[in-house]
Amino acid sequence: MIFIGILFSIAAIGFFCWLLFTLAVFALPFFAGVTAGMWAYNTGAGWLGAILVGALAAGCRFRGSRPLVPI
Repeated sequence: MIFIGILFSIAAIGFFCWLLFTLAVFALPFFAGVTAGMWAYNTGAGWLGAILVGALAAGCRFRGSRPLVPI
């Protein structure tokens, strides 16, 4: 029983590491877009310009974090 508990613990650690890195792939473009949108709004682009700049920055960052040829 102790051996099974150790195996489950290792599997749980592996799962949470995988989950952490998978969610980080999506969190980075989101925060980059929010930051760019706030910068655009504070420089006078207005709310529509801030949304467009933020969406463009997030899209570029998301595309840049993915390989062009899937492995």
